[in-house]
Amino acid sequence: MSLNKEQLKIALWIIKSDEIKKRDKYTCQNCNSKEHLAVHHIYPKGRGGKDINENLITLCDKCHYMVHQRRNIYIGFWIKHFKKLMEEKCKKT
Repeated sequence: MSLNKEQLKIALWIIKSDEIKKRDKYTCQNCNSKEHLAVHHIYPKGRGGKDINENLITLCDKCHYMVHQRRNIYIGFWIKHFKKLMEEKCKKT
C-alpha cells in the first residue's frame, strides 16, 4: 500500500511529534502537565517556521490554547526552550 502526498505528510508529522514529546519527557514545558499533550511550533509555520526540533515544544492542550490566544507569550516559551536545548548541547561537548 502506498501513501499519497498528504498521507505521507501526516505520517511524518506523527513521527516527528512523537519524537518531540519523548524529548520533552511527555511533559508540558510550561506547566509540567502530562495529560492531553500537543506539539507546538514556537515560530509559527505561517511565518516560515519549520518542523525542526529546535522550533517544536510539547505543551498541554490548555497551554497550547493559551499560546494561540496570546501570541506574545510564545516568546517566553521559546526563551525557556532554547536555553534548555543549549544547556543539553553544551553537556554533550
